[in-house]
Amino acid sequence: MKAVIMVTTLPSRREASNIATMMVQKGFAACVSLFPVRSIYMWEGNLEDDDEVMLIVKTSEEKVSELKGWIKEVHPYQVPEILVINVSDVGADYLNWMEMVLAGKR
Repeated sequence: MKAVIMVTTLPSRREASNIATMMVQKGFAACVSLFPVRSIYMWEGNLEDDDEVMLIVKTSEEKVSELKGWIKEVHPYQVPEILVINVSDVGADYLNWMEMVLAGKR
């Protein structure tokens, strides 16, 4: 299994927590970490400055396509941030745990 990190942001802690919980329950993610962030970006010609919650999603390369599609369906933003980061090194014990969780052997 190849581990990857997926990053997305949501407008509130409640929405982030709900989506993170569903990701784990549905087997899309082994673990999701939530961080409060401040995002500054351009949207429709305006400079935006918003408090958001960033999700750091630990998953496998095999789950990325399905997870991206699911995020697009449930995400409240018109254009959700979906970044996939390839992981070059993972502790063997953590990778084994991820593999078991993602295979449904929790």
